[in-house]
Amino acid sequence: GVQTCALPILKLVRLDGEYDLNFLAIGKNEYVLKVMRIGCDPDFIDMQCRAFDHIRANAPDVPVPAIIETISGELFTSVPDENGAQRIIWLMQKMPGKTYANWRPHGADLLSDVGKNVGAMDKALSDFEHPSLQRTFKWDLKKSLWISGEMSAILDPERRALLCEIVQEFVNSKESLDALPSVAIHNDVNDYNILVDGKLGSPARVSGLIDLGDMCANPRRSEEH
Repeated sequence: GVQTCALPILKLVRLDGEYDLNFLAIGKNEYVLKVMRIGCDPDFIDMQCRAFDHIRANAPDVPVPAIIETISGELFTSVPDENGAQRIIWLMQKMPGKTYANWRPHGADLLSDVGKNVGAMDKALSDFEHPSLQRTFKWDLKKSLWISGEMSAILDPERRALLCEIVQEFVNSKESLDALPSVAIHNDVNDYNILVDGKLGSPARVSGLIDLGDMCANPRRSEEH
């Protein structure tokens, strides 16, 4: 699943990113160059790279980007920035299409294709293992009780009461959730992490599932449950 890059890169164009620097790298082909924040855990990047490769190997019809190895055959590397701080950088294939949020219309066939691809990705990830899946961060919904200590930020008493009810329901179900097996999940399949493509006269289809930066392990409910 790993590819090599057709160098040289002729141009870099800044892309959006919440914590890290992302660039469209334009050469003979197009790639996405990711420059991570200072202090980024290399195991966290290793997890994402290996998860993409795992999906490509086990669900080849699911459109996820290939990781582009370094010249020495590594999934990522580290280089000093302009201030001498070490930054992890990695390169991946750029997937075609527009984000689902910016695509219209959202027809039934496209919705079906989204479900098919997300389901196939989840199935492929069900046997993916990596130590960094067991991490603590606020978007791991199984560990979301941190929100109970922040209720004072909600000034509207009706909204706060509603949230308290939701938290209590979660507390009541936590024992059952903890008893379920945990598997790797994407954890951030939103309108901006799904890419869609389609040409005149042909149906729109999912052309990319991207961004594993929030992936973690969470409970899997089987048919027996």
